[in-house]
Amino acid sequence: DAFFPFADCVEEAAKYGITKKDIIIDPLALTISSDKDSAKVTLDAIKLLKDHGFCTSLGVSNISFGLPLRDIINASFYTQALYSGLDLAIMNPFSKAMTDSYNAYLALSGLDSNFEGYISYASLAQQQDTPKVTQGANDAFDLADIIIKGLREKAKDSTKRLLAEKVN
Repeated sequence: DAFFPFADCVEEAAKYGITKKDIIIDPLALTISSDKDSAKVTLDAIKLLKDHGFCTSLGVSNISFGLPLRDIINASFYTQALYSGLDLAIMNPFSKAMTDSYNAYLALSGLDSNFEGYISYASLAQQQDTPKVTQGANDAFDLADIIIKGLREKAKDSTKRLLAEKVN
């Protein structure tokens, strides 16, 4: 442990009452578009830090800089980082891919007892995905969305209403 690069930092921090569990280290995620091994190096660093009792943080989206459809890479990398022991993620909390990834990770890793969190998350996500039929200028768009989602009864009702409006 004495050869671990942070041993001196831990010793110095202890002089000020800062314990190892209060030290958070960010191993830095470098973009895979400039080095194909960047993700593996970062994940290995997280594991090493966790093995030595440190908390870790990470700017997750750095991994995908310069690539298209970054949310796909970010969400997958985030899941791998969580599995490697990541404690704190610097990420976009409004990214559905990232929140999907997080909730699935909790369920798959056994950290969500009885899947209560996942079921609650999935229920909310399903409610948000259900299109709402509204009157007005967006009716045709709403009908298309309803058809795409396969909501047969809503499509039938919305079509009847739109046709009635056109006749009047």
